[in-house]
Amino acid sequence: NPRRRSAGWLLDVGLYSVVLLHMLLAPFTKVEESFGVQACHDALAHGFGAAGLSKWDHHEFPGAVPRSFLGAMAAATLARAPLGAFAALARASAEAPPLRPEGLAGLLACRAALGAISVAAFSSFRRGAERRLGSGAAAALVPLVALQFHLPFYMSRLLPNTLALAAAHVAMGAALCGQGHAALFTLGAAAATLRCDLLLLIAPLGLWMMRERRVGLLGGAA
Repeated sequence: NPRRRSAGWLLDVGLYSVVLLHMLLAPFTKVEESFGVQACHDALAHGFGAAGLSKWDHHEFPGAVPRSFLGAMAAATLARAPLGAFAALARASAEAPPLRPEGLAGLLACRAALGAISVAAFSSFRRGAERRLGSGAAAALVPLVALQFHLPFYMSRLLPNTLALAAAHVAMGAALCGQGHAALFTLGAAAATLRCDLLLLIAPLGLWMMRERRVGLLGGAA
């Protein structure tokens, strides 16, 4: 339905606008984000090549517990293209100051990229809710989320929890669409690489999908 797809696109753009507004109103970071912010800085400043990876900060300051770079790498990869375009425009303008990708511009670009990932994942959940509960319930999800503080604020924060939440949204969207194996695989992979807490979702979700006959016992366990 083209009209329904257009309405869904407008809802996603509206939510992303709210996420960007939170980012601009609070552009700086909390101490808990320091690992992800430093990883984004290193990805933009040094790249992913063998020589560049050897310069990453975590070699000298690995932290007390292992952390995942996947969120920072995804955000930095998506941020590279717009940062490169803005840097070229800055070089072309005699009056514009030079743009440092690893400075504040890089931080905001990475946060905007992570916000886009988060909204795209939430859109997957919204479409699943639309299929399961109807278009009215799905449309109500977006203002419900956009008008609260917590989720739009954290959707662009460079934390492992943020990407784990995106994975949970994708998994729940797949479950609501009847794609049980995809949902369990997504949660399992995210639990192994991002947040082991996601294991707590696998058991109730798996039991619900077995009750709905979306997966079998052996298939769900595999």
